[in-house]
Amino acid sequence: MSFVSKEKELLNFIESKKLSIKKLNQEELLINLAKILKDVLENGYKKAYDLTWINECIHIIFHIYWVIIYYSFNIKLALFICDRALVLFNEYIDLAKLTLSHNSSFKIKTTDVKLFIYKRTIGPIKLRNSKYSKYNINKNNNVNSSVVAQINNIQEYSFQFKNILLYVVNLLNQFYDCNLNKFHNKEAMNEHNNLYIDYVIRLCIPIMYKLSSYNNIYIPIIDWNILKGILNGIILVEFDFINYLNLLLNITKINYDLAYFIETKCVHQYNEHNIDFKNNTSNGNYIFQYMQNQLNFNTLIINRHDKNNILIIEELINVFNSNQIKHTCKLKFFKKQKNTIISYCSNV
Repeated sequence: MSFVSKEKELLNFIESKKLSIKKLNQEELLINLAKILKDVLENGYKKAYDLTWINECIHIIFHIYWVIIYYSFNIKLALFICDRALVLFNEYIDLAKLTLSHNSSFKIKTTDVKLFIYKRTIGPIKLRNSKYSKYNINKNNNVNSSVVAQINNIQEYSFQFKNILLYVVNLLNQFYDCNLNKFHNKEAMNEHNNLYIDYVIRLCIPIMYKLSSYNNIYIPIIDWNILKGILNGIILVEFDFINYLNLLLNITKINYDLAYFIETKCVHQYNEHNIDFKNNTSNGNYIFQYMQNQLNFNTLIINRHDKNNILIIEELINVFNSNQIKHTCKLKFFKKQKNTIISYCSNV
């Protein structure tokens, strides 16, 4: 069968699986994306791919997932095509490695990998019609604009989820490079990876879905080097890398819970002040930047003898040693940040 015939067959299959947007379970969008990205990571670890190629595969699968969702509104179809893309990725890399073993000058190019996979998964869609993109779908009178708006919001948060996931994976890879003696085999390393991947999923997916019902608030990932420098100012003894990673993830969780507080309690209450809670360039009214400037770790260090700050520092040390933080709203750190937000909104 020629490639053109296969392409037509694939397009006909995709067309036959298209659903109405009304049948799309929005709550499942992020959950299933997380599952397929976890599969990509596990596949990469089992096949001992270089981290660069694992990252590339994540980007490819992520893109395919959303193209299929916007085209068909069918999550099962998106997962099927993503699984197909993962198989194609493996085939290409294995073939490229074989070629490399016979020709040392051969180089695997990311553009070639993408073209190979896209042509055999979403290529027919893009060639035939581009009107199904999220930017043009609102023009369709049969589609509820509020439903599309939330799907767009979910996709925007999925970018943040992907970035956090890749950030953690890259940090873990650095940890393994420096601590090979702690892991006796690949299975132990993979088990350790899965522990943190699952934690990132549990941390991000529920709160991001709740936030998608509102506007998009971009929450920057805390810079790793800055975090380590600040923590070394609070705690004199050096902790294990994993303790730093735990705190990074837990503070990320706190920030997303604060974002939900902003959306549910502050946006409407303080709307008359015309506060821009989303735009990071609008007259300095970027709420998270303000919050981090008002209450940062350096402030805690400088005023470490203040009773309230001592309690927060002690609390942070406990968070520092936990990888399963649950009730962030009970934390003193969370409460102080919340009061900072209220103060900001009241005084703008």
